[in-house]
Amino acid sequence: MSQATSHVCPTCDWVCEVPNLSAGERARCPRCAHSIARGGPRTHAGTLALSLTGLILLALSIGFDFLSFDVQGRGHTIRLLDAGTVLLDQTYLFLGILVLATTVFLPGLYLAGAFYLSLALARDRPLPGSTAVCRWLAPIEPWMMSDVFIVGILVSLIKIVTLANVMLGPAFYTFCAYAILMLAITSRFHPTDYWHRFVPAGNLAARPQAGRTAAAQGCAGCHACGLIFTASGTRACPRCGHRLPAAAGLRLQRTWALLAAASVLLLPANLMPIMATVSLGYTTPATIIGGVVHMVETGSWPIALIIFVASIVVPIAKIGMLGWLCLKLQTGRPATRLGDLRVYRVTEVIGRWSMIDIFVVAVLTALIQADQYMAVSPGPAAASFAAVVLLTMLAAQSLDPRLIAQRHTPT
Repeated sequence: MSQATSHVCPTCDWVCEVPNLSAGERARCPRCAHSIARGGPRTHAGTLALSLTGLILLALSIGFDFLSFDVQGRGHTIRLLDAGTVLLDQTYLFLGILVLATTVFLPGLYLAGAFYLSLALARDRPLPGSTAVCRWLAPIEPWMMSDVFIVGILVSLIKIVTLANVMLGPAFYTFCAYAILMLAITSRFHPTDYWHRFVPAGNLAARPQAGRTAAAQGCAGCHACGLIFTASGTRACPRCGHRLPAAAGLRLQRTWALLAAASVLLLPANLMPIMATVSLGYTTPATIIGGVVHMVETGSWPIALIIFVASIVVPIAKIGMLGWLCLKLQTGRPATRLGDLRVYRVTEVIGRWSMIDIFVVAVLTALIQADQYMAVSPGPAAASFAAVVLLTMLAAQSLDPRLIAQRHTPT
């Protein structure tokens, strides 16, 4: 432990001593079992190559045909960006921007930033603007949903495979490779490596005692760059500028407000049509639950289960779990174990998968366009449901898990 460094757990605020980790190793907090440090690669050439390959695959995915369909001699071919631009053309501005941002623009920015920072680390000197890039890279990560988009595409294809001939273009395969590569890069690349290498903590760093919370010792741990510093009178990290969480009462109020808005929008999201299909001049609207029932009737039980869980169970469960946690925090009810923290982690992980239904609507709207013979358009519930997903994700990010941990063990 002579080479151990101090880390503050972002979930429970516990100060831990962590030895130098090899590539692939992971250190977990002894108090709440949250991952607090990962061993980085010995060199950054691998991350540099992966991020460059990801950018090339994304460019190929944008430039070539993505999907095409043919029904009774009428066909249509789309490219990747059409899933969002068609929504923009139909004045669904919010949905179009959301689809493009989560599947193309934000992942592309992350890849470009990872490539730029990896280049700086490989050359062992900072590049112009690399510090600014490092600041905005971490907030992008929760909003990258290329993997969820792949599942949405597969669900879309199963929905229409009995109605039309569907062909996969070359961009579909490059996008799948790109989505897999994104998972590899996010697990390998650590922006904190940049801060440790090029912006030393120096006199900014505090040295709290391990085995206690940082707050009990007047310190704070920055989630963005890993610096542990004296928190008195400051609202931002002195090294990277990342702002500290707001006061407990304000964070609870913000979380309650986001949950209330999501609860209100959940009703129209489930009761109104999320998609409308035009076939031979007749319009057939479909709600979320109606789509699940239709998939069951056609024998597609696995897809029906995926849609039911992702679009109905997950949003309701997430609102309920976050509301329960907020209520316990507000009333001061203690707990004997750290089950509440596990509940919170579940809400963080599952929320983004509710976007599957929005991606299904986007893909079908772009692909199924054969004049009055067959066409698909978003229903009024699509925007409401997308807003529910975003609001619940923001609510999970707004709730400070350290408040939960304070109810369990002494500091």
